[in-house]
Amino acid sequence: MISSDPFLSWPSQVLQDVHSFLGVPRHPLENMEYYNIGEYKFSNPSFQRDLEDLDQPYKQQPEQLSDQSCLWT
Repeated sequence: MISSDPFLSWPSQVLQDVHSFLGVPRHPLENMEYYNIGEYKFSNPSFQRDLEDLDQPYKQQPEQLSDQSCLWT
C-alpha cells in the first residue's frame, strides 16, 4: 500500500518503485496535474461526526489488510 503523502511529494519516484515491484516497463510521468485539492468543511458539525462514525470501519480495513498504519485513521 502506498500512502498519498510520498506520492504527492515524489510522484515520479513512487511510480518507478511501483513499476519495479510489478515488473512492468517504466514510463515517466508527464504533465501531472492535481485535481480536487483542498479542504472540505461541513456547516453542520453533527453531520460531519455522523459521517465519520459511519465511515470508520471502512477506514480501518486497509490497515488490517496491509498491516500498515494509514494517516486517515
